[in-house]
Amino acid sequence: MTQYPIRSEEYRARALAEVTAGAATPLAQVRAKHEQAARVWSVLAEQEEARAVDRAARYAKATAA
Repeated sequence: MTQYPIRSEEYRARALAEVTAGAATPLAQVRAKHEQAARVWSVLAEQEEARAVDRAARYAKATAA
């Protein structure tokens, strides 16, 4: 099986950085942009994890046959 890099940890780190940046600013619009970016990074992390699980399941099925 080809090893694909799991980026979910990187995406979660970026989401945390965006949350931190948003909390550090007093400007509501800037904070909202950081919060939106954090949500997007979190969704990307969840999708990456789902792909990894699906990929592992397909690999297990293919090797069992």
